[in-house]
Amino acid sequence: MNPSKILAKILTNPSQQPAAKRKNRQAGFSLIEAAIVLAVAGLLIGGALQGQTLIENARIRSVVDQVQGYRTAVTTFQDKYNALPGNFSEAKTRLNASLVNGGGTGTLGTTALSAGSTENVQFWQHFAAANLVTGVNANPAATAANAQLGREIPATRLGGGIVAVAADGTTTSNSVAIPRGTWLRIGDGAPTTADGATSGDFAENAILTPDQAYQIDKSLDDGNPRTGKVMATGTGCATGTAPNFSYDGTSSSRSCLLFVAL
Repeated sequence: MNPSKILAKILTNPSQQPAAKRKNRQAGFSLIEAAIVLAVAGLLIGGALQGQTLIENARIRSVVDQVQGYRTAVTTFQDKYNALPGNFSEAKTRLNASLVNGGGTGTLGTTALSAGSTENVQFWQHFAAANLVTGVNANPAATAANAQLGREIPATRLGGGIVAVAADGTTTSNSVAIPRGTWLRIGDGAPTTADGATSGDFAENAILTPDQAYQIDKSLDDGNPRTGKVMATGTGCATGTAPNFSYDGTSSSRSCLLFVAL
């Protein structure tokens, strides 16, 4: 065979090349191969981070939607029954005989910002009986002594739950006075005892990071932790001085408790 043809055959067929030469060629990555590996790794890491951001945004959006749904439900309930759920004095006769009637005073419970009243729990049960809320177990006789987070008290995808509270304009939460009215408090919401077997206030524990609280506030209100229809409390949640308060974006700790006006 022509020597030039033999050489060409060896060059185009690695199996015909000397073993030592083949070993040298396979000893490591070429620069191009290394660049491809790094590029793929970068894409995988970037995709994972982007995926986490999308999941976080979806969780925040779900809480915003949840609160907006409750706001709409309150308006619907008041238009139909001329009363605030939980405080509805005719709940037994007009909704469900097993419900606990409210006092008809136009406000929830007896203690500002407390979730320890039966009316705070019946707020959700009156809703459930009127078919205006999902994600709440129908337990018509539920009270603060036996209600539990994720059952009689709705939970959120960011953790904790949402309880309905009354504010008198003077009582404070973490030294922040909440204006008079009915508010949804986004916080721990769990009873002070693990099994919920004893009466007591529902824990007022912060469960949101400042960024999560800001995103919710911005979607529902003005993005300011101390003004408007969304108020934030909690040590380390907000920074600045009046009137220039802002959420502390440098902190990633769960330091925020949100109050959303109904």
